Order: sequence, then C-alpha cells, then structure tokens
Amino acid sequence: MKKNKALQDIFVKKGYYNEFKISKKDTNFLKNLIKGTLLRNVKKIRKIKNKDLFYKALKKIDLKDYHKISNTSDHRNLIKKKYRLIKPTDVNKIKKLNFFKKLKKIIPGFKILNIEKIYKEEIDFRIARPNKKDTSYLHRDEWFWTLNNLKIKNNCTKLNIWIPIICEKGRNGLRYVHKSHLKEYEIKSTNKRYDGVLKPGLIKDKLNISIFKSNPGECFIFNDRLIHGGLSGGIKTRISMQWIMTINNNILKKYVNQKYLNQSKKN
Repeated sequence: MKKNKALQDIFVKKGYYNEFKISKKDTNFLKNLIKGTLLRNVKKIRKIKNKDLFYKALKKIDLKDYHKISNTSDHRNLIKKKYRLIKPTDVNKIKKLNFFKKLKKIIPGFKILNIEKIYKEEIDFRIARPNKKDTSYLHRDEWFWTLNNLKIKNNCTKLNIWIPIICEKGRNGLRYVHKSHLKEYEIKSTNKRYDGVLKPGLIKDKLNISIFKSNPGECFIFNDRLIHGGLSGGIKTRISMQWIMTINNNILKKYVNQKYLNQSKKN
C-alpha cells in the first residue's frame, strides 16, 4: 500500500488532516475574490435594503469589519447558499493557484462536487460575524446526505476542505471531535431548513471537543463522518472558503484499507 499521510490521517488515524497551508498571496487572492462576489451580489439582488449605501460601505471596508455594516442591509438574504457560490470563471482562477496544484498531489485525482446543481464545480464561502449565531452546531456532514437521500457517483468517497481566509487563532474557526469518524453517534431529532432540506438535531452523546487553532491559510481537510461545527468569537468577522471533494475508491484503495471507507458504503 502506498504512503500518503493526509489520506491516512483523514480516513484512518484522526479523521482530519491539518498540515496543509496556503501562501499569504493565495489567501489574499481568495479574500479579494470573495469581496468581489459580495459586491456583485449586492448589485444583482433586486430587493436589498439601502442597496447603494451598502455597496459603497462594503467596497471601502476590509472584510474583517463586515459585521460593522451587516445590519444596515439584508445580511440573511445576501448570504443564502446560491449567492455564496463562486462563479465558474473564478473557480477556474482558483484551480490555477499554487495551493490548488499542491492539493492535487496530497489528495490525488479529487473532483469538486456540485451539491446545489447550479454550477458544475461548486466552491462556496462563509461569513461568521463575532458572537452572532452564524456558525453551525456540531454535526456530521454524512447525516445531511442520509436524511435527504442524497447520492454521489458510484465508487466514490467524499471529504471536505475548509480554508480560513480571515480568522483569529483559537477564538473563531472550527470545533471538532478527534477520531469521531470511527464511532457511531445518535442525534436527538431532525429539523427542516428554510428551503425544506432536512438537517440533524443535537447529538445525544457527550463529546470531547477540540478547537482547530488556525491562522489564515491553515486548512482543515476532513472526513465526511467527522463531528465538527463552527466557532464564533473574537472581534473580527470570520471569512472562510470550502468545498466537498470526491475521490474515486480505486485510487483511495491504493492508500487506505477498505474497512475505513465507510462513506462509500453508506452513501
């Protein structure tokens, strides 16, 4: 079996790989790309409060201060999933960055998934304002797929990448449960999102929660079964980018023992 530390950490040892970093140059490129997407969306959305004033304010500020102006417009409308997706021409720019080429080497043959079926490859961003309820509670991504009977291509396995663009180390970012991809957990209930998507409720079991203490550009690549959630704190708006990858099981089996590939069996 071939050696690949990232895949061994994600599927066997820890449930995640936290040693992948991207350069300051690439991080700033992603930050500017997200700001450009937000500005385009403000122009595009018809019914948005104080459109012109908000556009001018957004154009001037650094995104770390987004929370200072978010209440002057329709924040909830602006961050709906369809507006957080990066347009295909910008996805192509991301794929030419150095970090993306390096990612291809540690996650060989990965493809970017399109859950919303809006674009062929779907990369989205998140905005989490300090001390607001903008982050997700602890959950396992696999549960969303199971509850909503979602499928991926046969003989493929899912994994995720989370990239902090703006964050405060240890104060906002991600929480997770080490090795939780290898255990079974019960959820108390299921809920329905505004768009009808079913989502898992709180977890019944007691959890030993860790914080991913990251600087901007320090990525978290994780198993679809890892228990994780957002962390909201600090004094800055947290900006992140993420996408779901699939990797063909024929490739994965070269690096990971079949018994650890639970995702492909369940989904």
